[in-house]
Amino acid sequence: MSCRSDLPEFLGANIRHLRRGKGWSQEELARQTGLTRGRIASYESGCAEPPLRSLFSLAEVLEVSVWDLVCTDLQRGELIAPEKRFSFSAILNNQARIQALQQEALELEKVIESLFKCHCYKVNNLRNVPDDLMSLRHDFEQLHSMSCRLLDIHKEIMSLMSFVQAPVEQEGGGA
Repeated sequence: MSCRSDLPEFLGANIRHLRRGKGWSQEELARQTGLTRGRIASYESGCAEPPLRSLFSLAEVLEVSVWDLVCTDLQRGELIAPEKRFSFSAILNNQARIQALQQEALELEKVIESLFKCHCYKVNNLRNVPDDLMSLRHDFEQLHSMSCRLLDIHKEIMSLMSFVQAPVEQEGGGA
């Protein structure tokens, strides 16, 4: 298995640097974060990209912001080029859009649940159901399950976004 070369090289180095700075082994960092030693090793080597939840956990335990863990070479204190940065602040500063997405998710959840209740009512009142209709019933129930899972993921992402701290602009740093 080859390592991914499109990851920022300093992400893994930052994890290793901060872990060693605390005098921890990979096993200790894994214990502190709830990850496995193998995951820590793969993140440090750049063979795997940590999912968002793992990044939050690593940043918290290593006592740095997610932004610094991902966007700063902590061994040298150098920032990556601004045009290559992901702008958390652009997302977080658009509270109206976040609230609209949250409201839309709540409304969509009500629609999905209403459709499912209607489906269940009709299915419970059917007799002598043909096989092709049973297949459609199964497909609809799978679609409902996947829709609910997507909504749960959306809610989790929206919840995580409220914890992300955007980098603070330096005062007097005129462009």
